[in-house]
Amino acid sequence: MLKLQLNFDALTLLTPLTVQVYAPSLNVDLLTLPCVFCLHPAFADGSIFVDKLGLLTCLDAYPAIYVIPSLGNNYFVNQSAGAFFDFLDLELLPLIGRTLRVNTAPENIRLLGISMGAFGALHWTLAGRAPCAKVALLSGFYDPKFSEVKSSSRRFRLIYQLMAPSMERSLQLASGKRFAWEELIASSDRQAATDLLLAWGNADTAAAQQSMHMQQLLSQAGFRLQCLTIPGDHDSCCWQQLLPQALRFLLT
Repeated sequence: MLKLQLNFDALTLLTPLTVQVYAPSLNVDLLTLPCVFCLHPAFADGSIFVDKLGLLTCLDAYPAIYVIPSLGNNYFVNQSAGAFFDFLDLELLPLIGRTLRVNTAPENIRLLGISMGAFGALHWTLAGRAPCAKVALLSGFYDPKFSEVKSSSRRFRLIYQLMAPSMERSLQLASGKRFAWEELIASSDRQAATDLLLAWGNADTAAAQQSMHMQQLLSQAGFRLQCLTIPGDHDSCCWQQLLPQALRFLLT
């Protein structure tokens, strides 16, 4: 297994950052592998994919270059606290191509996001400079104002109370406008280039309702997508079960 830790000063964020990179073998030509960018949920960092979700056990079955940044609770959008979307799109993607000499052409790029990371992955898909081939959105949480949060589990309501202020601040963009999915989806031209998977646990009321709403918006706009529901809630146990199925979608 190839394991790298990239430490560098992010020019778009003006701060030092660490990005983890994994690939199945030192003997594999990296140019032949797809590149999967993994975006973490809120109140976690990129280590969740390895430490709790078992990503490394999937490397042989789903060989790829896995790029895992850790960016805090900012929903991966440009805001007053930093240009987090610009970091992904303008800095990290080219950096990976130059540093590792891998294929970062749009047809070779995959995105995997969980909860807050699903928000970031979908935003990157719609607003990035180039389309990506496939995107997996697990337990996506896209808008803090959805009322079904009240009917979710006690555990998720507690997470929501902690998460909502950060999310609301993140959705107030540096431009002064509030983030709007409808506008972004309506203006997108990525329908023919990108396949999407929306997946969630059946006990995860908030993510279920938000994902089904997002499914409706994307379907009406002409996107190709699949949906997957499994037993589970908004937690690492559910995401551990969803991860191999997401990778199967992304890489086969």
